[in-house]
Amino acid sequence: MRASRRVSSLSVVLLMLVGTLALEAGSLSATASTPTASSPAVAAPAVVAKPAAAKTPWTPPAGVTINNPLGTVAQRTANLHKIRLAIQHSRKGSQITVASWNIRSPNAEHDLILAQRRGVRVRVLMDRGNGNAKNVNPGFNNMQRQLRVGNAKRPSSMRSWAKECVSSCRGKSGISHTKMYLFSQVGQATDVVMYGSANLTDLAATGQWNDLYTIRNRPDFYNFALGIFVEMTKDHAVANAWQYLVEGGINLGFLPWVGAGTSGDPVMNMLNQVHCTGADQGAGNGGRTAIRIAQTAMTDSRGIALAKKLHQLWNQGCDIRVIYAVMGKQVLQVFRTGGPRGPIPFRQVVQDFNGDFVYDRYLHTKVLALSGVYGSNHHAEIAWNGSSNWTTVSLHSDDIFARIDSAALRMTYAKFVNRWFLHPPSSKTTVDGGNVGGAEARRAVGSAAPVQAPAGVDRYAKIQVN
Repeated sequence: MRASRRVSSLSVVLLMLVGTLALEAGSLSATASTPTASSPAVAAPAVVAKPAAAKTPWTPPAGVTINNPLGTVAQRTANLHKIRLAIQHSRKGSQITVASWNIRSPNAEHDLILAQRRGVRVRVLMDRGNGNAKNVNPGFNNMQRQLRVGNAKRPSSMRSWAKECVSSCRGKSGISHTKMYLFSQVGQATDVVMYGSANLTDLAATGQWNDLYTIRNRPDFYNFALGIFVEMTKDHAVANAWQYLVEGGINLGFLPWVGAGTSGDPVMNMLNQVHCTGADQGAGNGGRTAIRIAQTAMTDSRGIALAKKLHQLWNQGCDIRVIYAVMGKQVLQVFRTGGPRGPIPFRQVVQDFNGDFVYDRYLHTKVLALSGVYGSNHHAEIAWNGSSNWTTVSLHSDDIFARIDSAALRMTYAKFVNRWFLHPPSSKTTVDGGNVGGAEARRAVGSAAPVQAPAGVDRYAKIQVN
């Protein structure tokens, strides 16, 4: 990705991303921050009896948070709780900006209403498919009404609202699929950007595996993302919709994949830079480039093409593991295809608790982690994250496709994939990919035929790939 003309006038703030990891039972999280002039390092407080130390306002930790819907309440709600705390600790006179494909969390909606009442500007965008006559969304409608209260007494720059986009806000088709949460001031942090696979829904906590990446004290990224949001509010196609900003090891990109520099496919363009052997300086696995993928959906012609490329890389010696929720039949066939090294190792991460063949929980992340040879770099440590599925509709939708050069973040995502690949969640039925539940989970990939759903049963009825 090259630097965007759209944001070339932004001031350049060079920061190196330093990650710290925390791996707890059933929950992964990582933080990354670097002290700057606006974010000084904070020394450990001295232990004193009297007077009591002043309570430090809650400040969102930087870096990635990954929830576990099978864990404790804290582990299930890791992402949602982080967003809610940011809303609750947004200061009077500050701004909250939300773009989420779906919004169905009564507590979060109430938090946004209370923030507006205490003098915070709140602006919210959602896809119209999740709030209409056929798909009623009372919570969103109520929030929409409440956010209008008192606007007449506020300057235009501080008025709140909630709106919907017809399809892609900045494109001609597709959907409004971005999951982005912007906060101008939260606790001691300013210019906070949160994005990832987590919609502002309770389902994102209880029924899905999701990630949420946080950037703070970075006005360059905040203003860039805010500019994209302002374009989204117009609900009108943009000629050069693909925009991105590269600073300090982070490349934050916004789809639709339209305009200058959008030849080919962004994921395929990335995979074409991968070489499978020659990794050095501790990167990769035994000299082989290691690729770990956690992707909700791989379907249609785009999914097939990307699957074929992965199979090519697998046969060239790359160390690949894939976890997923939904694959098209032809995509599955590509993954299962034999060759010099046999099928690509993959697992479906879903659950069907009541045995009705309809999946109740499922993977919802959109992540690729690479350690090894990328372009001319033989010890690359890179993570790609965001909200974009490997489907054709994603290229035409409002989505985020970001790259972060960070060994810590790459390792966090790799551990996440490895964990659920090796220990998929238990279920009462085996599933596509062959191996979820009990002894079935330990069989070689593809060795067990998936249990077929009865005629007329849609196993994906509860899955929201968006």
